[in-house]
Amino acid sequence: MLSLPEPGTPFHRLARTEAHRWWRPVVGTLILAVAWFGSLPALAVAVDAVSLIVHEPTGVNGALRFSPTSAAWLSVLTVGLLLPAALLAARDVQNRPVGTLASVTGRVRLGWLGGCLLVAAVTTVGWIAGGELVYEAMGDGDNGTPVGAGEFGRNVLIFLAPTVLMAVALEYAFRGWLLQAVGGFSKKLWPAIAVQAVLYAAAFGTDGPWSFADWLVTGAVLGWLAVRTGGLEAGIALMTCLYLTGLGYDALYGWLTYFGPYDDLDWQIFALNLVVNLVYAAVVTRLARRRGIVTVSAEPAAGSYTVGSNVVEPEPV
Repeated sequence: MLSLPEPGTPFHRLARTEAHRWWRPVVGTLILAVAWFGSLPALAVAVDAVSLIVHEPTGVNGALRFSPTSAAWLSVLTVGLLLPAALLAARDVQNRPVGTLASVTGRVRLGWLGGCLLVAAVTTVGWIAGGELVYEAMGDGDNGTPVGAGEFGRNVLIFLAPTVLMAVALEYAFRGWLLQAVGGFSKKLWPAIAVQAVLYAAAFGTDGPWSFADWLVTGAVLGWLAVRTGGLEAGIALMTCLYLTGLGYDALYGWLTYFGPYDDLDWQIFALNLVVNLVYAAVVTRLARRRGIVTVSAEPAAGSYTVGSNVVEPEPV
């Protein structure tokens, strides 16, 4: 039987069920680490096999090598594997329904996700406009020569699905698994938010101090939103819109297969991103209050899962 948290449990404490033991979050986190880093050799073989099938170029003497497109897919899919790893760790290591990673209701709240997507889309438009103004003021508004319409469409189609997968997987891994793993040890909110935000920045903000600060703030704001709204929907909505916008820019200017090195983020862009994150968080939390979005777990209906000594059933995932 799977264990559920007690009624009234906030999002960051959903892993604290009757089945909780100190080692379960540790083992689950190791599973995520193996999924991210240990899967690379297997994925490399698979992507190289596909490269041969579609006649992508090989190296010297016909040896296998990645094309830029294959390498990009490999990078994205490696991150995408965090999603099934997090679900596996929740169900088979922590002995709880996988839906508790998504929200306090035990599922992704599709209506609420739609509302967040609308806010995120408007926020992203403001982010694009603000970015253009900032780059113009900095004298760095030339992005180069756009590719043709055919190549642009091909690039978007190739990377659309894995880009969305990457956005969802990162929210489940960082704002879902890691936030709740730390929350299983401490009732205080700030350690849960801080740990996942620091690890998020350490994983992606490696281009310099402003880049690290940008990822750190983003992780902290999204972690706070997950708790204040009782689920991952707000984070999934914002990051999906931002990643798809980044995909559009990269596809338009032929940057999809560029892997660095990158310069550190300019402080002006960091300031813009900070404002965007805070405005989005303010609008979403206000909207959540107006719509009465549930932020703690409720009393489940009678069924087949355990809460304490009672047998209950969660909402469907």
